[in-house]
Amino acid sequence: MIQIKNAKELDGMRRANALSAAALKYGGQHIEAGMTTWELDKLIYDFIVKHGGTPNFKGLYGFPGTACISLNDTIIHGIPSHDIVIRPGDIVSIDTGAKVDGFNGDNACTYAVGKIDLEAQRLLDVTKAALYKHFSGKQEILDCIVAQMERMDLERAQEYEMPETEPDGFAEAYQHIPVEQIYAYSLAQFRHWTEEEFPARFRRMLTLEQYRDPEMGRLYRDYLAGGPVEYMAAIFRRMADSDAQAMQLALRFYGPMFLLYSVYDESEDRKTVIEALDTHIRTFIEQLEAEKRRRK
Repeated sequence: MIQIKNAKELDGMRRANALSAAALKYGGQHIEAGMTTWELDKLIYDFIVKHGGTPNFKGLYGFPGTACISLNDTIIHGIPSHDIVIRPGDIVSIDTGAKVDGFNGDNACTYAVGKIDLEAQRLLDVTKAALYKHFSGKQEILDCIVAQMERMDLERAQEYEMPETEPDGFAEAYQHIPVEQIYAYSLAQFRHWTEEEFPARFRRMLTLEQYRDPEMGRLYRDYLAGGPVEYMAAIFRRMADSDAQAMQLALRFYGPMFLLYSVYDESEDRKTVIEALDTHIRTFIEQLEAEKRRRK
């Protein structure tokens, strides 16, 4: 239900957003080569507090900063750090917000540090023009991202000759797929979500935004949480004695893969993560085949 705000509430919203915009502008004006992103974050924090606001990012889901600060090709919602130094030629994205009298403001902008190369400048110019010229709003941008993900999913399924059927037909369709083919497809799925830039960024974005936006939360569940588990449970249904057992098989298979997404992101030796997943999939298949033989 849409709640109609009164004049006092509208004024509170304006003040929260005005302070957020002022803090963003202040941060952008005080970016200097040689400072760390933590130092920049502290400037923004002090500005918001000095002007009577509360940094609304700080402490949200454990976030340690006042602003999300990302340099160059770093994915959105970068965490301020003592170790990340801003250098000449960088482009710096700042996303920050302030809370005033119970209302929240939130805004973001990308700034150039000194003279940037032509490619970076063109990126700033073209993306700004594209954002406002070709999309009516954030929802349309998200719709285009999801449509691209769906195309990539279909292409990958076709590449590995996976059955194209409704969920209630998965069990029978996959019964005729060679085990090695399922193994190769499962490994390709993990590599898709970790090594390919577009889906990897999409996954990280959903992971960060799932609690802030209901639509992001739904997409996170569909693509990375409940969706894959339900997909696998449908495949295992013919091998199991009940829906509950099929779900347990799905959790046994997908649980480690889901965990390894986070392990992969933080690992300095990502090859070992892929090897760990490879071992898990092969072990799972061997155990499943052994269980099938015992049933006969």
